[in-house]
Amino acid sequence: LCSGILDQFDFQIIDMPDRLYERSVAPWNYVVKMDVNRIPQVIHEAHCTSSHNCEKVKDSASSLESIPLSITIPVLKKKDKCASYSVEQETIRIACICATARQQYHICQG
Repeated sequence: LCSGILDQFDFQIIDMPDRLYERSVAPWNYVVKMDVNRIPQVIHEAHCTSSHNCEKVKDSASSLESIPLSITIPVLKKKDKCASYSVEQETIRIACICATARQQYHICQG
């Protein structure tokens, strides 16, 4: 039962409507994250295609950067070499968003 729920969750992430991951101003692609000792064994994780600037946003007054958006999901991890599993939390990137760049603050010494 748990395995089926986790597999369905992963499928919902990559089956986003109308290929949103390509149309976003902070586009991303999915990379397979494989672990044979985890259920689900395959998780699709988002990787931003542009690390520092957002595409298609040229008339913005402030500097924008592409930031990965992450969530924590439950997974089943195999314990040692036996057939028992434990529920663990794993953080995965599910998308990328456009955000204003972090400000660099300098301390002036006089």
